[in-house]
Amino acid sequence: MKILSKIKSRQQLIMIMVIEIVVLTIIYLIIDGTVGATRLVNALFFCILFFTSLILSLIWKIVQYRRKKRIDISIDLFDLEE
Repeated sequence: MKILSKIKSRQQLIMIMVIEIVVLTIIYLIIDGTVGATRLVNALFFCILFFTSLILSLIWKIVQYRRKKRIDISIDLFDLEE
C-alpha cells in the first residue's frame, strides 16, 4: 500500500507500467537468447499478460483490504448501538 500512496497521478502510473513492460520484455529476450520479430512479439505479449495479471491481483488485494476495513467499521458501529 505504501507504493500506491507514492503514486500521485495517472501519468506516473502509466509511466511505471510502460517501464515495467519494457524491462520485462528485455529480460525475456535475454533469457530466450534469440532475436527476431516473432520473438519480440512473443516477449511483448508475455510481458503484457504478466503485467496485466499483476495489476489485477493488486486491484483484488485493494478490494479485499477495503472490504475488511468496511466490515471492521460496521462491527464497531454495531457495538456502539448496544
